[in-house]
Formats: sequence, C-alpha cells, structure tokens
Amino acid sequence: MFGESGFENSLGGSMVSYRKRERPSLSPEEHEAANERLRRLGDGLRFLRKLRTQALEEPDMEIVRSILREAHLFSKELANAILEQSMAIGPEDLDPEFVDTLERATEEYRGEDESSNYSLPPHFSVGNLMRATDDMLARIEEKTKSLEKPDHKLGKDELDYALTEFLKGTNDLAREAREKFFEKGAKIGGVLSGGSVYLEIAKTLTEKYGGLGHDIETFVLAVDQKKDKVVSEIEDKEAKAVLIVDDVINKGGTLIAASRLVGESFPNAHIYTGVQNDSPGGFRERANEVHESHLFGKFQDFADLTEEGKYEDALKIYDEAIRYSKEHSFPLASGWDKIRSRILAKHPQNQ
Repeated sequence: MFGESGFENSLGGSMVSYRKRERPSLSPEEHEAANERLRRLGDGLRFLRKLRTQALEEPDMEIVRSILREAHLFSKELANAILEQSMAIGPEDLDPEFVDTLERATEEYRGEDESSNYSLPPHFSVGNLMRATDDMLARIEEKTKSLEKPDHKLGKDELDYALTEFLKGTNDLAREAREKFFEKGAKIGGVLSGGSVYLEIAKTLTEKYGGLGHDIETFVLAVDQKKDKVVSEIEDKEAKAVLIVDDVINKGGTLIAASRLVGESFPNAHIYTGVQNDSPGGFRERANEVHESHLFGKFQDFADLTEEGKYEDALKIYDEAIRYSKEHSFPLASGWDKIRSRILAKHPQNQ
C-alpha cells in the first residue's frame, strides 16, 4: 500500500518521488488485511464518483448543490480515514463509524452510474492518495521532529515544503497560486472525486501543523470536460481568489474546463489552477461573446426576412430572440425593436 514505483507515480500525476515513513514489515495476514482496507476506501471513492455523476446530470441547481454538499462532507470523512491509516505506524482498523457510513452509502447508491474523467480504478487512486499523504507526513515530521508532539507550528514556507507533493508534484502550481492556498479569504475547490479528498487531507494537515491563524475555506466541484460543464457547491460574488486542485493533471483537460467555467459561480474572482488561470469576469466576457455572435446571426435573418416582406416569419425570429435574451440575461440590440416597430406600423395585423 505504501510502496513506490515510477509507473504508479506517472499514473497518479506526480512529478516528484514520494517519501515514505519507516514502518515494520507486515505479515501475510496483515498485508491481506491492509489490501482489504484499501479496497474499502476505494469503495468510498466510488461513492463520490456516483455523486459526481448525479450532480452533473441534475438540472435543478438547488438539488445539485445539495448533492455536492453531501459529496463535500463525505470527502472529509474519507480524507480522515486515509489520514488515520497513514498516521498509524502499524496496522490500523478503519473507524467503525466510517465503515457504517460507507456501507449505508454503498447500499443507498447501489446500481447508480459511476463515472470518472480518468479510468484509474478507485483503489488505485486511493493508493496514490495514501502514498501522497505519507509523503506530506514525512516532510512535516522532518520539520517538526514529531507528529505527536511537534516542536513548533509551521510557517508558510515550511508548509509549502511539506505540501510539495500536493501543490507542486500533483497540481503544478506556480508560486502565486500556491500562496493562495494559505491566503485568508481564498476559496479552494477540489475536483470530484480524488481531488476533493486530496484537498481535505492537505487542509487538515495544514490546519493541524501550521500557524496560519485561520481556517482554509474549501468546496467541491464536478467537472465534465467532454460536455464542457462545471457545477460548483457554492457561489460567491465577493470572492477575489479561487484555487482549483485535483489529484491528477494528466493532459489538463479537467482543470482547463474548470478554470474557464467556474467563474460563473465566482464572477469577480481570479481563478488559479496549475494548467490555466482566468481573470475576474472572464467567464462572463466569453459568454457574452457567444450570445452576441448567436444573436447577430439571428438579427441578419430577421432583417432579411423583413426586407423580403416575410413579416410573420420575421416576427417568429424576433420572439425566439426575446426568449434567448431572457434565458441568458443578455439584452437585445436596439435594432430589433426598431425593425419590429416598422413592421407593426405598416402591418398592424401582425401584432
């Protein structure tokens, strides 16, 4: 479970070698029990993938946010379970309360669709998370001399070092983006499913061993890069900085989609990822360009039909434009109403 190989690291998205804490060798029975715990934790990640699928398919945003709040809560529970396993030097049973929660969730969502942006089996992804957690714990222990009785609280530079695997190795964050993780008021989003768990592990370790003086504000988001869709657990018009993290970058498609689309929920925030950033208002500007282009084409048809005397067809296009304008909160240019007024003045029967 705590082994290291270049093949596994490459699939896990890591660009650094994991550090390992010293542990006694396991007996064959203990090794089998450890693998069973890994499989059970993988079931937890499988549950989060099912919640991700539901959130992306549900049209009602109130229900979507309810699903994502559930996913966030369970991400914390799974993160704690992984931390407990990683903190232990010898074999450690899973917490019975966590097992009960997992069994209820598994039964409730039995038969529901499970999907992921990547094809890694859940237990494999959990194994990478456990190796990454071990790496962070080893670095923290190096700086504090003891995980149980640390000799001091870690400052930002030490935390940056301790979270090397999370911030740089996996998420490839530039210095400015890494600083946002420790900044008060910044919103940190974890991509379901592995990314949201990894984030909660890093948050817990930072708050436990760091001396920031404030809590890290986290949320979860679901991303479907193929459908170019992102749904967020929260929205905040006042937020100025949003950092999005995952447990694997691969080709970067998930984080690119997240950086482009999550601005709908954070319209005044600078969006940071290790792949692509976005400026405040970037999402709205791009959306407006799409709406403007769409309506320009419709206006050309509207004007042409009016010129040809096909007033009934022209007014149908006008009605379509009005509906589009309301649906997307994008105002029509004044020319629409000017042409419509001329039609109705000449042919009031079309009113």
